[in-house]
Amino acid sequence: MNKIKYVFFALIMCISILLLIGCDDTDISSTPPSLDSGVDSSPENPPIDDGTDKVPYSQGLKMKKGENGYTVVGIGTCTDKNIVIPPMYEDEPVIEIGEGAFMENRSILSVNTGENVVLIGQKAFYECNGMQSVVFGEKIKAIDYRAFKGCDKIEEINLPKEISFIGIEAFMNCEALESASLGESLSKISMRAFSGCESLRAVAIPSTTESIGSSAFGGCSSIKEIEIPNSVKVLGDGAFYYCSKLEKVTVGDGIDEINGLAFYGCESLNSLKLGKSVVSIGSEAFNGCKSLKKIDFPNSLEIIGKGAFATAGLEAVNLENVKSIGNEAFNRCDNLKEVQLGTAESIGQRAFSGCTALTEITIPETVSQMGKDIFFGSGVKKIYCHKDQTGNGWDENWNSSEIDVEIK
Repeated sequence: MNKIKYVFFALIMCISILLLIGCDDTDISSTPPSLDSGVDSSPENPPIDDGTDKVPYSQGLKMKKGENGYTVVGIGTCTDKNIVIPPMYEDEPVIEIGEGAFMENRSILSVNTGENVVLIGQKAFYECNGMQSVVFGEKIKAIDYRAFKGCDKIEEINLPKEISFIGIEAFMNCEALESASLGESLSKISMRAFSGCESLRAVAIPSTTESIGSSAFGGCSSIKEIEIPNSVKVLGDGAFYYCSKLEKVTVGDGIDEINGLAFYGCESLNSLKLGKSVVSIGSEAFNGCKSLKKIDFPNSLEIIGKGAFATAGLEAVNLENVKSIGNEAFNRCDNLKEVQLGTAESIGQRAFSGCTALTEITIPETVSQMGKDIFFGSGVKKIYCHKDQTGNGWDENWNSSEIDVEIK
């Protein structure tokens, strides 16, 4: 009887164990779908932390396919404040930031132009006045018209080595810009490219640059020194006008003409070295350069234009090889005490008017044309001539102040 009880008890225990094992064996087919990304989370392939798995490039930018790649044409659905242009889109390179792509977007704080962008188009970031910094990719060759005009919080730009062209008003009125590195291949700085960058203190013009456009640095009132390399052939009108803190200028040997207003109003300029190829100085080129007391003109110089040095601080000028002195060329140079004319052929009206420190002057026999009122309001008491030259070509009022004339 007891044996039967033990057998029965053992059977009950076996049934219980089997029931427990059956309840622990979960049916996989009834498990709800996984909400993860499908990443294998086995020890061999652990999940990547979400904070490091994100693509660093801006997503949702509006793209347009072109012949050689894609162009960014707008912000699209992107909400980034720090824009990073992707190098590729749909397996093709992103080579351009198009015209007006981010124009007047005031929420952008920074931009990285990406690895493959070659061109930044017209007004691409025009008036993005919240932008504080921009990183240029190494492949950029050109920055077009008004691309960054009015981005008045950018403090520094470092252009890549390969850039060759900066367009009209590209960085105009970037008022916080203090430093500009212009690469190593730049050939042209267009008109008004940096005009109104009033905080710009340091800019090095590359030795590859051939042209500096009109008003390119006009109103850059913090620049103190400029060296124009020998490679530059063209210096446009007003290139550095009203650079009021500019103290030192070196003009390279490649320039034969300094155009009008080039350094107009540079009242702090006290050191000027002209290259040996300069033939002509244009109208009012150095007008208002009150601190400029001395200048060594190169032997090549033949023409000084209208008002070229009006109101300058010059104390003495040697014009031995100058053929033509324009109207009001040295008008109101209050400190001018000595003038050597050499082989001059024409002297324009009021050329030395208001030069109150000038007391005497010799007119060379080569002079065939004299304008009126040449010494009006000056301190000249004696004029020396080599012979009676008051014939054809001399205005009858050339000596309207009736200064004493002595024939040598």
